[in-house]
Amino acid sequence: MALSDIQFFFDLGLQRCRWDEYDYTVLKRIPIDQKRGKAGKRQNNCFIMLDTETSKSGPDEWSEDWSGRKQYKVNHNYIVAWSLAISVYGYDIALITGSRPSECTECLNRIQDNLRGDLTVVYVHNLTYDYTFLRLFLFRDMGKPVMQLNTKPHYPIIIEFVNGIQLRDSLILAQRGLEKWAEDMHVEHQKAVGSWDYDRIRNQGEELSKEEQLYIGNDVLAGVECLAALRAALGKTYRGMPFTATGIVRGRGREIGSRNNAHRDAVKQYGPAEDYFRQEHLYHGGYTHSNRHINGYVIREEEDGLVTARDFASSYPFQCFKKFPMERFRDINLDLTPEDILSYSEEMAFIFQLELIGVELKDPDWPFPVLQVSKVDLVYEAAIDNGRILDAGYVRLQTNEIDFSLISRYYKWKEISVSRVQYATKDYLPRWLTDMIFDLYRDKTTMKGGDPVLYNIRKASLNSVYGMMVQKLVRNEIVEDYDTGEYHEKRPEDPEQEYDKAVKKRGTFLVYQWGLYITSYAQQCLFDLIECTHDPVYDALYCDTDSCYGLHWEKKKLDAYNQKCKDLLLERGYGPVEHKGREYWLGVAEIDGEYSEFVALHSKCYACRDANTGKLKITVAGVPKKTGVNCLQDNIENFKPGFIFDGETTGKLTHIYQYVPEIFIDENGNEVGDSINLVPCDYELDESIESRIDDFMYEEVFIQTYDETE
Repeated sequence: MALSDIQFFFDLGLQRCRWDEYDYTVLKRIPIDQKRGKAGKRQNNCFIMLDTETSKSGPDEWSEDWSGRKQYKVNHNYIVAWSLAISVYGYDIALITGSRPSECTECLNRIQDNLRGDLTVVYVHNLTYDYTFLRLFLFRDMGKPVMQLNTKPHYPIIIEFVNGIQLRDSLILAQRGLEKWAEDMHVEHQKAVGSWDYDRIRNQGEELSKEEQLYIGNDVLAGVECLAALRAALGKTYRGMPFTATGIVRGRGREIGSRNNAHRDAVKQYGPAEDYFRQEHLYHGGYTHSNRHINGYVIREEEDGLVTARDFASSYPFQCFKKFPMERFRDINLDLTPEDILSYSEEMAFIFQLELIGVELKDPDWPFPVLQVSKVDLVYEAAIDNGRILDAGYVRLQTNEIDFSLISRYYKWKEISVSRVQYATKDYLPRWLTDMIFDLYRDKTTMKGGDPVLYNIRKASLNSVYGMMVQKLVRNEIVEDYDTGEYHEKRPEDPEQEYDKAVKKRGTFLVYQWGLYITSYAQQCLFDLIECTHDPVYDALYCDTDSCYGLHWEKKKLDAYNQKCKDLLLERGYGPVEHKGREYWLGVAEIDGEYSEFVALHSKCYACRDANTGKLKITVAGVPKKTGVNCLQDNIENFKPGFIFDGETTGKLTHIYQYVPEIFIDENGNEVGDSINLVPCDYELDESIESRIDDFMYEEVFIQTYDETE
């Protein structure tokens, strides 16, 4: 970029105006990236953030169904204001506003017509929402998308049109709401919270108050400033900006890995496609379970003792310093016994099929069963506790030596057999990778309280290393039907061919089996922590992935566990991170809170009172923590089956997607297309839950198609 251009944009300053008053010709001076992307397009070197504000067409009206639940009338909602900000090399140069969706698409077309590059990235914070309201207008004025990437139904992260406009979701990059992102990045413009009345019914073209103008302007200005701060901290070009938070550490990993032949070494460890798909089946997430003996019972300090939460310092990154299968898994011709597998497990990794007949817990009262119903191939005559197997007549599953060691620790059986055994030698992960992980941990630790931009980047990067490892090589494509608005999964025509292509990509530098073993090691550590309570059957109350709430912790056991973690790091040449006179160790179990009251119903469903502040807090999958706790009226006794967290208090909303055949003008002259109706959603506590925890990552979505003639 020429100095004259930099001076031009500096002198230009921030231009605030309506979309039809802006001089788009100034955009001709925005530089373009001279390198062409994969599609042969040169990108415009600027940040653009778009945001819309919508109104309901009428007040929320509801009636009760046969069960007494509220059924809301479906309103047609529409855009009543939109704003767009443009930033060039750190300078905010434009804040453009309008009220109608057709004006928004016209503005985007004018921007693209005046920019010299082929590709223009337009960020939207929570793209799924704004895109739904704009989609019919975008289709009409730009045609159907030529490329779209969705993480799941109704969650696009990239949508590109033939004219070069590419919508990109900034939420998945920031991993936090705009208000928090702007606060963390310390940018000039902050979100003007509370300046927009979402309950007011508006029409397009209405004049906005100064407070409302401030609100819609600050949203997009904060957005481009956060993007500019992130780009500067990462040292990226505009074209090199990652799509997601994981992309930040992926880029760093690829850069370091490329200097250490990471791709070549990774390819050597990938076997045939059928082995990879088997490993996918073995994979399990974090272990989450509540002690069935205390479900619904309120633990109180004066009666039972103080509840203390312990969690591991960066649990998943710590596991990376252990031994992993470091070669391709191969079939074994020997007849191995289960005892053989356990005896060789220090130096050898095994994947095998396990069959158990007459399996039951060694201690019938043990509250944390390991075997998970959703991960077994077959199970007969089973007693289930919240998705975990207490006993069964027959169980068949695919497992590895780490998970099998836990099964052997807690279960007994009448008969056992192992088959389809594969093995690989174990060794430590590449030094360049463990160095990178330790550097990220050190940076996150020492930067806390310092530069907010760098700290948040390092924190997100550390947490993303594991996510990179378990990213599936072969994924179903989530496809939008542009006529109906519905989404469906499209399986690859040839999964094995897709797998081979993915492995051979130069960007492949990590190995899926490493991520598989991280979860196994982490689960093993969690059970070691559970047994650091005096009597785990009654003192271990609740655990989730890397933490355990418990009574009567044994200090000697905790110290021994933590020393074991320290010794492992020291053996690998890593020690503590020293910061402000204190030592920080990866993997050690630390106090994460003390609670005078505690009650759990099942996984992802508990309440507790902080012993120091006296404040009640909740964790209920699907219920906002900050607002949901208000429903309890500061009484933990209310946390019981049948209690309803009402949507008006919690702010929990159901998304009702409404798709119309075509754009229409309503009786007030508003341009109306597809929309989302957000209505309060109640949540009722239940005693148990059988669903996979992953299901809670999906919002409640209802789809309604609408014909204006009906």
